Amino acid sequence: MQTLNGKAADSNDFVAELVGPGNLDGIIPALARDADKMLRDALQQIKHDAKKEFQASIYRSCGEIHFMRGHWDNAMNYYLKAIEILKTSGDQALKAQVFRSIARLYLQSGRSKEAYKYLENALYFCHLTGDRELRVMVEIDLGLLLEYDGDLNKAIELKPDYMEAYY
Repeated sequence: MQTLNGKAADSNDFVAELVGPGNLDGIIPALARDADKMLRDALQQIKHDAKKEFQASIYRSCGEIHFMRGHWDNAMNYYLKAIEILKTSGDQALKAQVFRSIARLYLQSGRSKEAYKYLENALYFCHLTGDRELRVMVEIDLGLLLEYDGDLNKAIELKPDYMEAYY
């Protein structure tokens, strides 16, 4: 079941459409099996790898697989493991990606205030890295979230930034 603190998803919800499908197994079963095997192998590998960014990246990937399957609690656990590791890391882009992933999870579960907080953090790290493409994705998410929540003025205020960067 797709839960995050007990809230089930509404498949017709705008936010559900925004963040994408919730069942990777139903879309491409072979890809799901291959992803499971690769992630299991990678989780074994990181036990012996001292590079923290690699470990955090693998945990984020595990979170993404669980997110796509609708296993939100498992996804959050992996994202939080990645965040814990990244507290002492200089990889600002990976921090932005993990914060964006957590925001998408909160969006999916209808918790827009929490999503907004994590998108703001992701945007902060995007500015530190200068990663234009990632910044645009986060700004689009922020704009859509603000629009969805009815804060059209703030969404319009943000829109020129990501439109300029994208085009």
